[in-house]
Amino acid sequence: MGITISNGLNDLLSGSPSASGDHRLRHELSNTRRARPPFAALERCHPQCARADNRIRATRPRWHSRDASPTSAHRERATPTSTCQTPLGNGSSTVAAATNFSSPKRNNMSLLKAIDTNPPFAPRESGPLPERLISGNPAFKTWAQDVARGESIHTGVWEATPGELRSIKGETFEFCHILSGIVELTPEGGEPVIYKAGDSFVMKPGYVGVWKTIETVRKIYVTVM
Repeated sequence: MGITISNGLNDLLSGSPSASGDHRLRHELSNTRRARPPFAALERCHPQCARADNRIRATRPRWHSRDASPTSAHRERATPTSTCQTPLGNGSSTVAAATNFSSPKRNNMSLLKAIDTNPPFAPRESGPLPERLISGNPAFKTWAQDVARGESIHTGVWEATPGELRSIKGETFEFCHILSGIVELTPEGGEPVIYKAGDSFVMKPGYVGVWKTIETVRKIYVTVM
């Protein structure tokens, strides 16, 4: 196989290009892009030309190759990777992009809290402040189960044995749902109201009255300070 090298390409290899040779070299390189002989044949026939051809290949931008373009090269860099995970036990799968964002489902689970009305852990035991005790010797048990908004919202289960004391809410809002027992609440300047299992009520900020436990009472409470 015979291959003719132009004077311009010879000038490039010898290091002494001429003006006319430079023009012919550009023409030769243009023709090389359109129809380049197989590299193996070029190297076998003219090793010096083969080395020059190899240097030309190495200096060309990536998107000049047949299988790439500026657009596709950009897509390769920008396309995010993804991972496949199977969080469900029924064999279904989900595909999630490899980002730094947390799964919405995982975040939502932390916003749902079930209240155990018969907690398996030990309660915190306490009693009334001496200045608020009216009669009896009531004992309190508290099973705190959730705290939110910087400890301004508390949720749990509370139990009290029979006794009578003053209830002063101050700036606290409290929701109560009676699980068992009987209590009598008498707001200051008002009439007594009895609550038993299944009843719910709220004591708003500023409430002052008397809390009387008639039968040991257990309640779910939500306080907002």
